[in-house]
Amino acid sequence: MIRRLWFQLVLAFALVTTVSALTAALVVNVRAGDEFRTFAAQNQVRQLDLILRLAEYYADHQD
Repeated sequence: MIRRLWFQLVLAFALVTTVSALTAALVVNVRAGDEFRTFAAQNQVRQLDLILRLAEYYADHQD
């Protein structure tokens, strides 16, 4: 009887630990993906700004 209860407790703790770890991994993955997309979009805006400034400089100086 005690062995069966011990086994059930160990199994329950293992299940809770596994579900918690998987949930944490999923949340971190989603958050990292969101942050990367934000970074990529900001980087594109910066590149566009640089291209426009270089084009303006070239138009003014022809060099």
